Amino acid sequence: MVNSLHTEFSHASIYECHSGKEALDFFERNPVDVVITDHSMHPINGIELVTAIRKRGSSVPIIMVSAYEAIRPEAEAAGVNLFLSCYWHVLGREIAEFVRQLGRRDQTEE
Repeated sequence: MVNSLHTEFSHASIYECHSGKEALDFFERNPVDVVITDHSMHPINGIELVTAIRKRGSSVPIIMVSAYEAIRPEAEAAGVNLFLSCYWHVLGREIAEFVRQLGRRDQTEE
């Protein structure tokens, strides 16, 4: 999916974190325009990551991708803006469209 996002936003800086804790640490140290997360992470899962970001007062758009539709209500209650119940490898264009609707675009589009 990261490759799909690089294709859609060729000049964007896209950072991939390998755990919820790594993502939260990155978020606390860097400006972030959009967060895209999975739910199945350790030691901090996706909902815990979203909750931690929202507790910090951030309104950054958050997209959660999960094959587990049953967690959608909990994810949305935690502050997820877009929940996609699908697999990562098919979502690049859907995520890119959502990000563009937020008014964030690749530098080449301006």
